[in-house]
Amino acid sequence: MIGESLALKLLSRLGLYRPMEQHYKMFEVSREKCESPIEILFWNTAYFELSKFGEFSPQMPVGPYRVDFTLTEIPDAPLVKIAIEIDGHDGHKTKSQRDHDTQRERYLLKNRWRVIRFTGGQVYRDAARCVEEAKELIAGYIYWEATGGR
Repeated sequence: MIGESLALKLLSRLGLYRPMEQHYKMFEVSREKCESPIEILFWNTAYFELSKFGEFSPQMPVGPYRVDFTLTEIPDAPLVKIAIEIDGHDGHKTKSQRDHDTQRERYLLKNRWRVIRFTGGQVYRDAARCVEEAKELIAGYIYWEATGGR
C-alpha cells in the first residue's frame, strides 16, 4: 500500500498520473473553449474516451489556424498528431468558408497532422458513434507509427 502511494505521487509529479478530480476540472475548464453546441456535444461525449490516448484539447492553435480538437502527446506514438474537425452547416456553407477549410486541411497534412472530420449532423445524430470511429482511426494511426508502417 505504501509503495503504491509513493508510485502514484511520483507519477503525478512527472505528469503521468492525474487523479479523477483533475480530469473533471480539465474537462470543465476546457469545455468553455468549445465554440458551438455541436462542439460541446462532441467534447462531452469524447473527452474521457480520447483523453486515454494522450492530450485531448479543444480549439487549439496550429500554425496560422485553429483546430476544433487536437490529440497530441500520445505516449505510444509521440510523432502522431491528430486534428478532429466538426463541420457545422453554418460555418462551412459558403465557397470561401469551404476554401478556407481545404487550405487549413492541406496545411495540417503538410505538417504531419492526421485529420479526422465529422459533419455536425453526424455528431448530432450519434456522437457516441463518431467517438468510436475516431478511436478506431486513432488506434490505427498509433499502430502504424509503432510498427513503422508495416
